[in-house]
Amino acid sequence: MSFAGSVWAYRALSLPLHGDTVALFSETVQREDGTKARMLQRHARITILYWWASWCPYCADEFQQLQKVKKRYGSAVEVIALNRGESLEVIHSFTAPFRSNGIVFLNDADDSVFKKIGGYAMPETLFISRKGQIIAHQHGPSGEGELEALVERELR
Repeated sequence: MSFAGSVWAYRALSLPLHGDTVALFSETVQREDGTKARMLQRHARITILYWWASWCPYCADEFQQLQKVKKRYGSAVEVIALNRGESLEVIHSFTAPFRSNGIVFLNDADDSVFKKIGGYAMPETLFISRKGQIIAHQHGPSGEGELEALVERELR
């Protein structure tokens, strides 16, 4: 899906994160069972952080793209889908069709991480390199094939 107002920023961000994920590694979010967990673990995989909500008109289509990426690249890519503070019941209901291939679902219950990354659109996506650098930030939905292109570029 293409969206005229969406823009990928192919550069280190000038947000409080300064292009790396140091601040994100210490953030605490909610697991699906309601317990707290650190959002990211350091590892040498490509990570896609995707903020979504059930009321977002683009999010179901975006989940289909995320599933394709996860299926195609498997363990080379970690996909973490962060809900923007909805109830666990809503999260489970909305994500049921997208749970088949290893997408990690977490809840940014108070929207604090979304605010720290400078989020303002829905959906909102961060693309993190194998070195832990934020190399792209998408405000709004991704166009068809954009995530695959980023993964391919990072795998070179």
